[in-house]
Amino acid sequence: MLHEGRVIQVDAKVCHVEVEGRILPCVPRGHHFEHRREERRPFAVGDLVRVDLSDVPGAIEERQERRTVLFRASAGEGRRAQVLVANADQVLVVASIRDPAFSPSHPDRVLAAAEHGDLEGIVCVNKVDLARKGEAEEAAGIYRRAGYPALLTSGLRGDGLAELRAALEGKVTVLAGSSGVGKSTLLNALAPGLDLRVAPVSERTGEGRHTTTGVRMVRLPFGALVVDTPGIRNFALWRVEAADVRLLFRGMRGLERRCRFPSCLHCEEPGCAVRSAVKRGKVAPSRYASYLEVLDECQRERKESASEGRREGRARTPRQPRAPIEDEDASEAGARRGPRERR
Repeated sequence: MLHEGRVIQVDAKVCHVEVEGRILPCVPRGHHFEHRREERRPFAVGDLVRVDLSDVPGAIEERQERRTVLFRASAGEGRRAQVLVANADQVLVVASIRDPAFSPSHPDRVLAAAEHGDLEGIVCVNKVDLARKGEAEEAAGIYRRAGYPALLTSGLRGDGLAELRAALEGKVTVLAGSSGVGKSTLLNALAPGLDLRVAPVSERTGEGRHTTTGVRMVRLPFGALVVDTPGIRNFALWRVEAADVRLLFRGMRGLERRCRFPSCLHCEEPGCAVRSAVKRGKVAPSRYASYLEVLDECQRERKESASEGRREGRARTPRQPRAPIEDEDASEAGARRGPRERR
């Protein structure tokens, strides 16, 4: 008999699966590791599975089709997809206004990945207790103008927690953000019983320290499921065509219909509606800069993949046998001559 469950944490060789209110260790069957050249692991937090519990540990027999996916290009081990979370409803991107300083590049990349994986995006500007007057509202305005909900919070002072709770209630939410932006502090403020570990920002580098070391799903007392993720410095998109990058940036998406050329990538092309919108203040310069960075990375990644494919193709091509000598008389004559004469 198979039981339905949800993966809430993935270790090196074991998945922790929630089945009927119990969290049980389960091992994937061997066939799940076949034919996965482009995916780093066959299971991710949030996967809906069917498990056999007739033995200990249980065995994962089936994985249901994924409704949504948040994934990135994995670091190391070659270029493969690292699925961080499956079947979530939304991504809450947390960025601190200070300590560490606000940087739009990381939120922009995560939001683009959310769009790519059919997830809704919400931006949370945290640590507003450290902000100068108007500073946090300006950062939030970048994303509100692009069409995203943006919250202003302080995990220490309690600002915006009611709005954050309302945004999470009844949803499966991925909590994403760089190290040190206050993700764990926000979760502790929403559900004090979690008692997640927190750490101050490094005085030497000004960057956050890792306190969350792996992806795991936690259940909050007000009917929310939250997937806490570790801070990821390099969030590269996976296998996105250059022409599709422009569709992943809200606020710019749709403007390509007003460009002079249908294939406009919004770089140096004349008559570009996006660059015109940036000049007129309709699109934030920081969002446009993030777009150009992601576009350049995706173009380089596709070129590198194409080069690797050609090299692999040449390596797999078998050596051709020597063509036979068509002149049988010449062949026989060569056989009668000695080694010196044949040279």
